[in-house]
Amino acid sequence: MAAYVRLESKQQLSTETWRRLYLQPGVDIPAQTDSCSCGVYALVFAQCLAAGFPLASCGISAVTAQAGRAHMVHNIMQVGCVAHQRSQ
Repeated sequence: MAAYVRLESKQQLSTETWRRLYLQPGVDIPAQTDSCSCGVYALVFAQCLAAGFPLASCGISAVTAQAGRAHMVHNIMQVGCVAHQRSQ
């Protein structure tokens, strides 16, 4: 199964294609500066990629990571409340 996944991923989107589509030459990608924001960065990067934006334009930094974390908590709680109301 692992071999199939590796082969399929190489056929679908090569590393070079991914770099060409989502990275800008000479532009640094934002990186976390602490040991606890990796999940926030990963989710923000996923949102940027899903929207078709390059990673450098995501607007995340050590300063905005806390706000991003609060925004994600708000969204999760909102979805949870809606799901709870529907189950009633």
